[in-house]
Amino acid sequence: MPFSYSSASIVNLETALSIDRFFSYVAASGGDRRRAIALYEWNSQVSAAFYVPLQAVEVALRNVCHRELSSIWGNAWPDSHAFQVLDRLFSRSIGDAKKRLVRLGVKADTPHIVAELSFGFWTTLLARRFEHILWSPALRRAFPRVKMVSGVKPSRRFVADRFDYLRVFRNRIAHHEPIFARDLAADYASLLEVAAWMFPDVAEWTDSFSACVALIKAKPS
Repeated sequence: MPFSYSSASIVNLETALSIDRFFSYVAASGGDRRRAIALYEWNSQVSAAFYVPLQAVEVALRNVCHRELSSIWGNAWPDSHAFQVLDRLFSRSIGDAKKRLVRLGVKADTPHIVAELSFGFWTTLLARRFEHILWSPALRRAFPRVKMVSGVKPSRRFVADRFDYLRVFRNRIAHHEPIFARDLAADYASLLEVAAWMFPDVAEWTDSFSACVALIKAKPS
């Protein structure tokens, strides 16, 4: 059913969204509150669409990291003391993941823990302090197509910087922040590029059913 954008309903929407939160949309729309609502709606739609490529990248990253961690600390690496003492974040994150799984009535085994850990956990693994113990042997196995896809020599720093950029972008979407002022076409291209670093066909497959491109082109003027 079409929504009626009356003056009263726009005031109600602005109040519900909070005036402070809505200000950036109003400012970007030249003070036109009806246009600001349209921009907010589009921002919500395109944010939702970005979950498709973000999910592809996050799942691929956690799977390659799981594989490489298993090669060093065994398949039960989440329970390895030698792994957990590398960073206090690891022990805390794994412990919290186990607690959530127990509350859900799910077995707290390695596959479920891997799926429960956050994107931030996986991107933290790319930090400089883990370069020698993990990435010196593992970088080219985990990201075998960096040179082919991006045309640059693979390095932990290059990979880490790109994933950190995507983590910040993901968090803006997860916290329902405005993304309308970003170069979303570049964000989308970066997601597909990173996906292609890890596995062939993932980027093309993701792009085949993603609505990002169409929505980016449909941004209200």
